[in-house]
Amino acid sequence: MRLFKKKLSADSYTSLLAEKVTIFGRVTFSGTLRIEGTVDGDLIPFDNPKELKGEYAIILGATGQINANFVRCTDAIIAGALKTKKLVVHGTLRLEKTAKLTGVSIFYSQLEIEQGAYISDCHLTNIADTVKAQPQPPVAQPADK
Repeated sequence: MRLFKKKLSADSYTSLLAEKVTIFGRVTFSGTLRIEGTVDGDLIPFDNPKELKGEYAIILGATGQINANFVRCTDAIIAGALKTKKLVVHGTLRLEKTAKLTGVSIFYSQLEIEQGAYISDCHLTNIADTVKAQPQPPVAQPADK
């Protein structure tokens, strides 16, 4: 749990995409990005590091909407509409009662779902399960003499 050491708050953010604002194309960010408008494009951490060391959180407000192929962050609060092929949250994913997720493959470390959240045609996978399922390289066997 990176950001949730202090518990991510919907009122705490470093950048804001306001209601009635739409962005088309890939969005890179750092810190906590609050979205009340619309993003039509992928959301990825700035420089897209393999290991997320730092704060790359997303707060999708109730009026916010994301339409993307790929969204990746450390932690997320989702209260709006999310339509993406793949959502990867390395920390805690919180789905609030106003959240609407459709057709999403969701990978998370910790998951919180409020009663009333709408989840349709989604596949949820704990990241720890995907690490365990990774094929291991074959062990070298001693040669017969």
